[in-house]
Amino acid sequence: MNVAKDWNHETLSLLPGFRDRIGLIQLTREEGGLNLTMPAERIARLTEYGRQAGIEFVRRFGDPACWPAGAAPDAMNWENHQSIRLRLMLASVAEQLASLERACSTLAHTPEDYRRFFSERYSYPFKGLGNLEADANGRYPSQAALALAQLEALRELSRLLEEHALERPGLHPADGAPKPTPELKLRPRV
Repeated sequence: MNVAKDWNHETLSLLPGFRDRIGLIQLTREEGGLNLTMPAERIARLTEYGRQAGIEFVRRFGDPACWPAGAAPDAMNWENHQSIRLRLMLASVAEQLASLERACSTLAHTPEDYRRFFSERYSYPFKGLGNLEADANGRYPSQAALALAQLEALRELSRLLEEHALERPGLHPADGAPKPTPELKLRPRV
């Protein structure tokens, strides 16, 4: 039951930018959990563990005006945390774009070409199928046209990343990014 309930949190706890915001408080068998008859002094000790973890999070990520007296800045601060999350997101997006480009280029000019979805009717079709030409101002006349432009822009971005990485190794967003790199996956918003 715990695996089914906690697997997502457990895997995220391994990821830089997520694991940095987890306070690990190790408890004995007599502390926490279903020990519903803990003595008051044990409950007070557990409360103090949580208070100390909270102070550490404020010192690491919070406003310096709220820090305890004499606290020094930490290299693992909010700006560093944002930088790590940005690096991971850019590396993940680049990986996803490369996958999209591989699929699109492999299927191009075949009966399975993705362009068919912008002119033929399938379930959940784009509005304005087949009306794909931008006007003189570069505005798209239909949802299908804008979606196709989006797909082409994503493919172009993928090609740009790959070309630069081939010409100058080390430029790809994944190079030097924190590990493990997350993967972008579609899943329902709940």
